Amino acid sequence: MVTYWILFFFVVIWMGLIAIQENDEFGRIEILRFSTRWLFVIVLSLFVGMFSDIGSLDYENYVDLLKDTPPVTEWKSEFLKDPFFQALGMMFANSDGSLTVLTFVTTFLSLGIKMSVLSGKYYKNVFVLAMLFLIGRFFLLHEFTQLRASLGIAFITLSVVSAMEKRWFLLIFSLIIAAFTHLSTIALLPLVLLICQIIAKVKLVFLLFTVLAFSILGVIFKDEIFFRLAPYLTGDYLVTENTVVSFYFIFKTLVLLTLLFQWKSLSPSMRCALMASVYGLFLTLAFLQNNVLSLRFGELTAVFDCICFAYFLKYSFKLESSYAYSAGLVIAALLYFSSTKIVNSVSLTF
Repeated sequence: MVTYWILFFFVVIWMGLIAIQENDEFGRIEILRFSTRWLFVIVLSLFVGMFSDIGSLDYENYVDLLKDTPPVTEWKSEFLKDPFFQALGMMFANSDGSLTVLTFVTTFLSLGIKMSVLSGKYYKNVFVLAMLFLIGRFFLLHEFTQLRASLGIAFITLSVVSAMEKRWFLLIFSLIIAAFTHLSTIALLPLVLLICQIIAKVKLVFLLFTVLAFSILGVIFKDEIFFRLAPYLTGDYLVTENTVVSFYFIFKTLVLLTLLFQWKSLSPSMRCALMASVYGLFLTLAFLQNNVLSLRFGELTAVFDCICFAYFLKYSFKLESSYAYSAGLVIAALLYFSSTKIVNSVSLTF
């Protein structure tokens, strides 16, 4: 697992350089900030492209999935699993079955969207800590292993932020792409509607229309949809048992309770992040008897979880920046250590 820790060390150093930039007039030059951050995303994407075939436990599953995808001229709904992802597969999977380019592209999109959210006007004050938590807890789990879920989470996160900003076209577009990347992201639709600053009647009409549309699709494609969802409902997917006594769950609960007590002092954007994270916690508990759904739904708010963690350390206790970053680094390292257990070992070769 040495290679993974070299990567983590790289992340820490790079985030440290970005933190220094924020306190330096030269470092705040826009072109320098832009290039530094996107180069970081490119390097991590290259790591996934180079090593996912060896290290990812799900790699062969994606090879098989894309191998079974029919040509566009022979489209069959029962074989179309998350059409946006499969469209990417048609464009970027190599003819020999290699997914090097595809895994690079999906990681670049996923991390790029998440980084854009974290570095935007709402959450830029916790960017470095939030990125540390995001890489520590979710990079090996999502970008490196669960490609579809990773990309779906990125788009549904963008949809939630678009709801805050009243950017309706981007909201609808990202919501549709999220659903076509990983169907589980639909579970966050109530959250998107809650955050939308529109009258309650419009929200209700939209929700009813969505339910009706999916009901019609369910009747038309009932066999295909059952084929698609059966492994999740029957528990055929082998995953780690979800439990409320894990370090992550306990830490997350503590953070959210603390921030709820500080609700009045939070900015509107932090209240949005807190509502999203609380909703994710609710989904985890609501589906606790189904490990697959509980884990998947709970991870949909991953970006907002990391925002809450970062705010908790940096502002809830009014710690000096050096102490907040040190504590965040230790916690992120513990989470990263836990995530290394779900990947195969890889080695650097020169």
